[in-house]
Amino acid sequence: MHVNTAFSETTTQRGLPLASLLAFAMTGFIAILTETLPAGLLPEIGKGLGVSQVMAGQLVSIYALGSLLAAIPLTVLTSGW
Repeated sequence: MHVNTAFSETTTQRGLPLASLLAFAMTGFIAILTETLPAGLLPEIGKGLGVSQVMAGQLVSIYALGSLLAAIPLTVLTSGW
């Protein structure tokens, strides 16, 4: 079996960008949490807002759509950072 020594040497010399990986992991976790958590809380959200569970679900869908529409422009704007 042939091992790509050029790849393994550069990987061991530089090491993993641990801070960047942790930032990406935390960002992914928070993004998924904020998108999925409201689905389990629809009865409480509906009661708190004084609307039905269906309307609460629609509000969560509108939030998700807003996140979707904002993701690409924000990525383009912050890509230089």
